[in-house]
Amino acid sequence: IGDGMKRACIKPESILDARKNPLKINDIVMDQFGRRSQRFIGDTAEVVINPLTVKIVSINPTSSRKAAKLFKEFEAKKWLLN
Repeated sequence: IGDGMKRACIKPESILDARKNPLKINDIVMDQFGRRSQRFIGDTAEVVINPLTVKIVSINPTSSRKAAKLFKEFEAKKWLLN
């Protein structure tokens, strides 16, 4: 389902970057089956984990438009805190 080739091109470094230096961390959500997940959005990858097991559930490329928008928001927040 979806574009498996794009997912196959995601480098391990991108996955680590999304987890260690995310542009955004979404709140934990629960699906209709009671499964929890949390999305970490990085420059080039979006990583979804199970917060209870800390195992990766899904990996997708971050769109360049989304990354640019989140980077601007991230920089604005950083500027306000200084």
